Amino acid sequence: MTNSEVSDKLMANFNAAQWDEWREHVADDASMEDMASGYKASGGDEVLGYAQGWKMAFPDMVGTCDRRHVAGDVLLEECTWTGTHTGDMMTPNGTIPPTNKTVKITNILVWEFEGGKVKSAKNYLDMMSMMSQLGLMD
Repeated sequence: MTNSEVSDKLMANFNAAQWDEWREHVADDASMEDMASGYKASGGDEVLGYAQGWKMAFPDMVGTCDRRHVAGDVLLEECTWTGTHTGDMMTPNGTIPPTNKTVKITNILVWEFEGGKVKSAKNYLDMMSMMSQLGLMD
């Protein structure tokens, strides 16, 4: 399976909340960094927890990969995410209760692969747009 195909599986598994299948594509020693919030996950289970946190806050969230650039074992992806904020959203500054508002946000994901699994990921998320759509900013 190519790294692009692994990424496609990750997206499909996220969209369907198929967490066991999602986790199979992430190395045990993987790392993840959310550049907007500063959150860092170490180890495959923490990386999984990060993904699950988005689904807890936005249970109907669905992502699509709009553009992809492959450079060896690195993928750069521009993605679009749509979901309704009906669950608690955990942030470094505390919990944001549900707003029941729908968001459409974009991000850039930088994936690094090793041995056909995600070794590291960085999420560059448009947090300002999301917070504005949630009614949390003027």
